[in-house]
Amino acid sequence: MSTPNSNITVALARSEDAEAIADAQFKTWLTTYPNKEHGLTESYVRDRLNTRTPEERCQGWRDRIADPDYLMLVAKQDGQVVGFTNSVKKPPRHELCALYVLPEYQSQGAGSQLISKVIEWFGNEDISLTVATYNTKAQAAYRKFGFEITGPAKDVQAERLGIKPIPEYWMIRKAKA
Repeated sequence: MSTPNSNITVALARSEDAEAIADAQFKTWLTTYPNKEHGLTESYVRDRLNTRTPEERCQGWRDRIADPDYLMLVAKQDGQVVGFTNSVKKPPRHELCALYVLPEYQSQGAGSQLISKVIEWFGNEDISLTVATYNTKAQAAYRKFGFEITGPAKDVQAERLGIKPIPEYWMIRKAKA
């Protein structure tokens, strides 16, 4: 395991980070979601990401950055976005919607810093997230922060698009009693 990189910082995302966030999402999806066992090819992942134009993806991230119900954070090294997280606090939904770190920066502390800030933002609330059933590395990282698998989740986006779903689990971090 790599040692944490002290040069990685976490801050609130700004509108000008949207393009780098969209790029990080694209790159991490291409390394995270292809899976032969589930028939999910790199082409499938590219096609799924390309249901919206790059400009539409960037605008979607700008909209989230501006929405007070969302927390958008970026992890940066030397001013460059190396990861991000997107969470929503809109009762009854308290969800860590996305957390991605570029492959070359994984296991260097960016993901842990992002998760810690998200947990701090939610305070003492239950937090849910979905994770691909075959993404055991992410599952292990979330477990370190108290998340537990509670059962299967629906890939709502795939359902809406009428395409093959990515198999997912719900993970929950329960509020402290």
